[in-house]
Amino acid sequence: MKPFISLLFCLVMLSAIAQTGTYRRTDKTGASCTIAVQKSQSQLKGQIFAWWNTSSGTHGAFSGQGMIRDSICTLRTQEESTCCVRLSFSNNALNAIFSDCNTENLPEDFAGNYIKITTQIPGEYLIKTAKAYFYKTTKSNSHLRTYLLKGDKVQTDLENIIDNKWVFVNYTNTSGKTSTGYMLWQNFNIKP
Repeated sequence: MKPFISLLFCLVMLSAIAQTGTYRRTDKTGASCTIAVQKSQSQLKGQIFAWWNTSSGTHGAFSGQGMIRDSICTLRTQEESTCCVRLSFSNNALNAIFSDCNTENLPEDFAGNYIKITTQIPGEYLIKTAKAYFYKTTKSNSHLRTYLLKGDKVQTDLENIIDNKWVFVNYTNTSGKTSTGYMLWQNFNIKP
């Protein structure tokens, strides 16, 4: 019985490691870095967006993929770049180490522990509710008059993922009118 329980525990722990989602690290200067990972079997795709919190608006970006082994994955890009990012996973967190990523504006200052903020990742989603309202702030009492309808496609960007409840959306309809604001993740269906 003990071997069975040990095996079951190991399987549960392995399924919790390197799950799809978005992770964030913010330092005391206000600079932040957000990492979104999508796991498919032993393959991992990742996107990284770093905000330096400077008046010049400096930011860094990277996307790559790699194989995950023993809860560790090294992301590499297919472009001609020496940058690689080593991710090691544990429960709802990850540790990131940046190597040769200064060209991408991702210095080693962004290395460290990241906390999982949502299971959502950037990409295309469909509105699933009859009306999905935009909000002025991330407070449920600040909804605007503008809304999207069931079936509308929404593109979410990594830098606009706020948390497990909110995402900032820039939406342009077919006639060219743009609406922006915060939206609730609960109004979105998984990517089509």
